[in-house]
Amino acid sequence: MTPTVEHFDPEELAAIASELEELEKRCERVLGLLGDKRHLTRREREDVEILYRELKSDLKAAAKHGTLSRTNRDKTRAEECFFDPALRRAAVALSPAVNSNPISSRWFSAVYEAQTELAYWRYNLEKAQES
Repeated sequence: MTPTVEHFDPEELAAIASELEELEKRCERVLGLLGDKRHLTRREREDVEILYRELKSDLKAAAKHGTLSRTNRDKTRAEECFFDPALRRAAVALSPAVNSNPISSRWFSAVYEAQTELAYWRYNLEKAQES
């Protein structure tokens, strides 16, 4: 049976959407720093490394449990359907090492893929809310 909006707490859906949107914005900040650059100044590299490292670490930690509370408890139906898969897929997308070169290691592509995963799951969540 396909889940419908009646099976989800509207407040929880809103909280999940908000969390996913915030992660998308963090991806956007990294993408904005990388742009289509072929070279980064020392300062640009330091800035993007900090943002990428924090984003990757936070996604990995959040994906560990897949819950809004970031604790080891049973997932709600909404977390199972939207939050957990979004976090896991976005975390997997950020495969380049944090100590690698942001340009040659394709950080832009990795972060773009993570952002796309987050947006995809948020879109699905919003469509479920409209049903």
